[in-house]
Amino acid sequence: MESALDFSTLLFRVVGSLALVLAALLAVWYLCKKTGRLPAQGISGNGIRLVARKAVGPRHQLIMVEAADHLLLLGLSPEGIRLLSPLGTVTADPQRKSAALETEEPQPAFADIVHQLTGGSA
Repeated sequence: MESALDFSTLLFRVVGSLALVLAALLAVWYLCKKTGRLPAQGISGNGIRLVARKAVGPRHQLIMVEAADHLLLLGLSPEGIRLLSPLGTVTADPQRKSAALETEEPQPAFADIVHQLTGGSA
């Protein structure tokens, strides 16, 4: 009788510990998802980088991405993603990038691009 009691106590401890570990993992996952700190899925390492993001409505965003040495302005809505404007090219070589920055005009800020494309209503 006593060994059955020991077994049930041990089983309760194991199941309780497993439940606590799973609850902790779910809490960490939920917090990472809420703060946006989950690693990008499917796009890491293939030349796509999020540069800036601006919400223009409750379900609409403007997103600036760098993809294959091109800077793109995308519109994101519940209907999908659209290319709004190509913004130019980006050089990958740091030495060429610094030389290009010295010789070319400075790129406009993201807020200025949004302001220009929305007609000043953003």
